Amino acid sequence: MVPNAVAATSDYVALARRHGLDAAQMALAYLLSRPFLTSAITGATTIDQLASNLKAADLHLGSDVVSGIEAIHAANPDPAP
Repeated sequence: MVPNAVAATSDYVALARRHGLDAAQMALAYLLSRPFLTSAITGATTIDQLASNLKAADLHLGSDVVSGIEAIHAANPDPAP
């Protein structure tokens, strides 16, 4: 795995934990909040993962979480070149 990808992933997971969020739900909720996105494809392999992923549709991310996601992305715009 590319070191930048590991660092970016760790930062996203840490952000989710700081805000009491599931990292996968946070990622899906962020994607679903983008006005240009028409769909999000999940990779659930169990019923529990699917149930967790579906909860992202009702998850509202606060501006502090969105700002955190965008700051991590700005620091790692292409973590796996």
